[in-house]
Amino acid sequence: MTSTTLKRYHNDNGWRSGRDAAIGVVGGMWVVFLLQTVSAWITPWGALTQFGLQPRNWECLLSGPIIMPFLHGNWEHLISNTVVLLPLLPLYFLSHHRMKQAWLRLLLLWLGSGWLLWLIGPGNTLNIGASGLVYALTGYMMVYGLRGGHWIAVIVAVVLLIFQAGAILGGLLPNEPGISYAGHWSGLLVGGVTGFTVKK
Repeated sequence: MTSTTLKRYHNDNGWRSGRDAAIGVVGGMWVVFLLQTVSAWITPWGALTQFGLQPRNWECLLSGPIIMPFLHGNWEHLISNTVVLLPLLPLYFLSHHRMKQAWLRLLLLWLGSGWLLWLIGPGNTLNIGASGLVYALTGYMMVYGLRGGHWIAVIVAVVLLIFQAGAILGGLLPNEPGISYAGHWSGLLVGGVTGFTVKK
């Protein structure tokens, strides 16, 4: 297999994996939200949201980090995460040569950000939404890119730093009730540490 063919093979695999991840995650978010909407007609606030992550509640130690990214509080919450994850997930996979490695790292980012939130988040709170995953991917791509992990990751890191630094910083500074800032910090920290420690 020539270098050109190998490069095309990696790009095709990265694109397919990124497409599948984006469709699976974002599609799952929308399906679950529609189910939440239907359930809200029957019970106040929507029965499905009770399966969100509650810090230091042992009953949701395993289920909370898995389910939380699929649950959203309103349309604005859902759409804001959708418009970020749709391009970010494909770019994440395109920045890796080994798809098995990329999937395992995504699983680490997904679960790790949830478990850190479970550990450090405010007690007696219910956390829902994919914002922790968004920040985990953002932190990972920035650190991994700045380390020179892959040219796509480098470009994403530079774009995020130039155009999204304010938005990223705003999501870390508590200034609005009802937002899980601990979830944002958990995602960013797990993503940054993962991006710094994994092999290029």
